[in-house]
Amino acid sequence: MMQKNLVMFEDIKKKSMERLKFEERLKDEKLVNIKSQYHNKPLEYALAIYAYYCCYKCKKPYFGGHKDC
Repeated sequence: MMQKNLVMFEDIKKKSMERLKFEERLKDEKLVNIKSQYHNKPLEYALAIYAYYCCYKCKKPYFGGHKDC
């Protein structure tokens, strides 16, 4: 069961980074500001701002939008 969750988390990390690049957010203030907790940490930033959910049919994660919406 743990392996299944780890595989899903790896998929979410991959999709989060792809979404960050797709939305051209690699130059966001929080990534370039040296005082930001996300400075040079794009994966952590992507995981913090995006919401992913598990499909009840296929059991794969899908993008659900921005967490602040």
